[in-house]
Amino acid sequence: MILEALAKHGHVSVRSGHGIGKSSCLAFASLWFMSCFPFVKIPATAPSSNQLFDIYWGELIRRWREMKEPYKSMFDATSEKFFHKDHKETWAIFPRTARPEKPEALQGFHGENLMFLLDEASGIHESIFQVAQGSLTSKDNKVLMCSNPIRLSGFFFDSHHADRGRWATFHFSSEDSELVVLITTLYPQ
Repeated sequence: MILEALAKHGHVSVRSGHGIGKSSCLAFASLWFMSCFPFVKIPATAPSSNQLFDIYWGELIRRWREMKEPYKSMFDATSEKFFHKDHKETWAIFPRTARPEKPEALQGFHGENLMFLLDEASGIHESIFQVAQGSLTSKDNKVLMCSNPIRLSGFFFDSHHADRGRWATFHFSSEDSELVVLITTLYPQ
């Protein structure tokens, strides 16, 4: 459903509580885009290095290792980049922590097959979104952002409210998540 919206609309915003698989969604979207389009550039960001590297990056590597051949062997990863083996510099995922004092960390990304991934987007400073929007120069560029809806203002909030017409939006309740129900059944409070 989310990947279909990303393929059709290009700008997708997902809000939900904890534990429903937002980071898995970002990992699957990353691998789909890397596998289906040439010379992909994916700047991936989150407001903290823990969220970006421990959560999203860990999920990306896990899902990559589960891929079937020949796709799995097309790619490789370091702590700084996930890339196509034959095109390390021009077909890759670039993790960059979103810091308001260094929004330029996401500058310079342009291309026909560009997709910005924004994890825990409600915690990302507005200046980061401005830099990302400035890079979206091709009609086929994409943006996928996921977050807990923890703020009542900002770019992520607006994607579900004032700017909703520009976004394909999804809202998932943690109460309806099979994963959350399983965990709360196993570990009642």
